[in-house]
Amino acid sequence: MRKPSTRQKQRNGVFYTPELLARALATPLINRGTRSVFDPSCGDGRLLHAAYRASRSRQGFRSAISFSGCDRALPHTKRTLGTAKLVRSDFIDYRPSTLFDVILMNPPFVRHHRLSRAQRAKCQAETASLLKVKQTSDLWAYFVLKAARHLRNGGSIGAILPWSFLSADYAKPLRIWLAERFSEIRVKVLSGSHFDDTKERVIIVWLKGYGTPASKISLEYSDDIHATGSKIPISSKDWAADTVVAGTQGQNIQKFLKRNIFSAGFTHLENHAKIRIGVVTGANEFFVLSRSAARRIAVQSDWRSPILSSAREFHALHFNGYRPPSLLIHFPKDPQKESIKSYLASGKRKKLHLRTHSQPRKPWFRLRREACPNAFFPYRVTDTPFMALNDSGLQSTNSIHRLYFKNLTTNQAKWLQVALLAAPSQLFFEARGRIYGNGILKLEPGILKRAPVLVSSKPLSIKAYRKIESLIIAGKRQAAVAAASQLIYKTAGIQPRIQATIDRMLLDLKLRRSGRGFRS
Repeated sequence: MRKPSTRQKQRNGVFYTPELLARALATPLINRGTRSVFDPSCGDGRLLHAAYRASRSRQGFRSAISFSGCDRALPHTKRTLGTAKLVRSDFIDYRPSTLFDVILMNPPFVRHHRLSRAQRAKCQAETASLLKVKQTSDLWAYFVLKAARHLRNGGSIGAILPWSFLSADYAKPLRIWLAERFSEIRVKVLSGSHFDDTKERVIIVWLKGYGTPASKISLEYSDDIHATGSKIPISSKDWAADTVVAGTQGQNIQKFLKRNIFSAGFTHLENHAKIRIGVVTGANEFFVLSRSAARRIAVQSDWRSPILSSAREFHALHFNGYRPPSLLIHFPKDPQKESIKSYLASGKRKKLHLRTHSQPRKPWFRLRREACPNAFFPYRVTDTPFMALNDSGLQSTNSIHRLYFKNLTTNQAKWLQVALLAAPSQLFFEARGRIYGNGILKLEPGILKRAPVLVSSKPLSIKAYRKIESLIIAGKRQAAVAAASQLIYKTAGIQPRIQATIDRMLLDLKLRRSGRGFRS
């Protein structure tokens, strides 16, 4: 049988569990009372084999355990589990005839946009009686939910999940649902990547005591799969927050900021600017063209708007005459040029006119012209996010946020930039943002608008502002954050003790996100 390529694995979300990770997941859940173990995406049987080894290693452990599993594509394997019952079936379709004591799983990490309508409908129909899952849910969420249906009372689930379990909007209702049904929830957040063919960041989740609401929820961070880190208690309220995160020594970051930052005169960004996502075309590959492509189809200059399409285009605090490589095309209602007609016809052949965002437009290719924003802020970043002023008449795609100021002076706008770059806002972003593979931080509009900022009426030092911008241009963003922080701390009168705590927590969270390790 030919091995699937890395691209096929990524598309199908299938990555077989490394031995060390399998043992770490299985061992805590296998005990004298365990009689049955099931894996709903068993692959080559590594999790079941780890459970078998854990049962054999227990001193004096002689109880017989039945092992079961299903997978839509069972590979050939040399692993022997005696009388293990392995069935070729998609778990969503599978109806086991018995309930299980322990369910171990490394479910497929398939993104929601890679699920067909039929797949999504099937998943939702299967889990609807348990919890109404959002349309934007990735496949693993359905697996976790359905797994609970096949547990005995008092049973346990061990799952390897992406970091989005702690931060995705669709995961919040699922976390609440689990806390209502499992007496103990323990989460271990791992640094670095642990699979050969993907850099997807993972966590280990142990759910114990099915049938009883949670009395104990804990979170720990570790560089080592088998090391036991400091368990940080998580309250039910914090577990139900948009993002589950704990700071150094269990500090509740949001409460800390409210008590020590907002009380010092900071306000929310939404008080000073309206935040909107970038232009939504529904087909960027058609409406956003390179300059050479626009010339080939003879697009007139008044139909074109320079547009930002990536956070990689943020190089300074101003765009200051920057000429983006991409153009947003505003096609006329009744184009006369044959080249334009031909291009629009090609879009229709690709059925772009049937897309969700195209259908309400009359005609489907006519984009609404929008006012240029005052500034931009990235939607997704791997490094330090910052706000750049729009002094070049630019627009942005929906990968970049647009900010429209509420009667700010030039001086106040610069204070806003410095505040968003300073440690209090950066800490807020790290704590509230959603973390994806490769350490990508995603900042939704609802998060950005709540960012803590200090907009002072005092004249901002030109020298200090230029220093911060020169550090950003030089690629020294951490130094820029430090310079901005000192300016904000001094202006707001933040005590050195509070400064040190903010800086320590920010470093801690950035290390976690980057995968470079966790500080003890």
